[in-house]
Amino acid sequence: MVRKKSDIPEEEKHFPESYLDSIERVLYDMDEEEREIILTPEFNFLQKHILNTKVYEKFLILNDDFYSVNDVVDMLKVTRKSVEKLIKMGLLKTYSVLFWNTEKGGIVKSNFRNLIYRKDLLDCLRACTTRSVTRLESFSNYKLPNSEDLFKRKQVKDEEVLYILESNNNEAEQEKLLENIVDKKVVLHSKNTLQKLIDKGDTTMFRLLKALPSVHFTLGGTSETTRLVMQPGLDGEMLFPLQLVYYISSNMTERFPMEFKEPFEYRDYTAIETPFDYIALNIAEDYQAAPDYYTIIEDKIYFCVEANKATKLNFDQSYIIRAVEKKKNKDREERLEQIVSLFRPR
Repeated sequence: MVRKKSDIPEEEKHFPESYLDSIERVLYDMDEEEREIILTPEFNFLQKHILNTKVYEKFLILNDDFYSVNDVVDMLKVTRKSVEKLIKMGLLKTYSVLFWNTEKGGIVKSNFRNLIYRKDLLDCLRACTTRSVTRLESFSNYKLPNSEDLFKRKQVKDEEVLYILESNNNEAEQEKLLENIVDKKVVLHSKNTLQKLIDKGDTTMFRLLKALPSVHFTLGGTSETTRLVMQPGLDGEMLFPLQLVYYISSNMTERFPMEFKEPFEYRDYTAIETPFDYIALNIAEDYQAAPDYYTIIEDKIYFCVEANKATKLNFDQSYIIRAVEKKKNKDREERLEQIVSLFRPR
């Protein structure tokens, strides 16, 4: 029952700052067959008029399993026309919104005809997703076998190579990715939206597109739409791609196809006796097992094989990642923490 303001003791009075705040909850009743949903608002205080637009807005705020068309536009980084096309084709099912209006004593219709339920959005994305790719970065002592790298640059320096480790997601991994998308645990970017965010030129963006995780859709047509998969927040959407830009701009880069099966453990290299270079062993010696862990040396990420495994398999000293003096200082610890947070193994 809604209380009148006059019925509330003075010490309990905390009046809402806005009409939206006065809506305590929004109950709903879904009819899947008729594709209708009835919204019933409950207020903290008696309201003279029921504003359906505000009730709908509060409903979306309170319920993470429902989305407006604009929410999906922002989520997939597409135009409103693209989402409306999916709805028109029947790929994305929606609900018409009705309201229980106490002023009028019954159910009233509204202009909100495209409320999207989580299950229906997931079904649409499953139907539209063609593939998704996980990409990680790792440096290696192993030199490029070719004279040109992934970006057609000539090899001019005798230095470690940045390898982009690339794995096509299997069905279970792709399903988890789609769930993370609709639950907003990851953020999608197009080339244009990410370019505006990190303010880099076309050449840099072309290289970055080949180094970032991606998901690929056919949204109501035959052409494929590529979206980059990022972690939400400043670190994920800006610092991570900027770190990659630094890597790929400063180093020869090569693609390295592999299948990831399990999450990778991080180990501080100061606690490792002899880290063996996984990339070098895999390419040069056809080592087929997965890496055992990754470590970071002077801001560079390396995948490694346990020393006892490498010794048992008679891999010689040339496959040991170069020795680094074991020092500890505050700046190094802070930098390590940042890189580990940016690097996101499966």
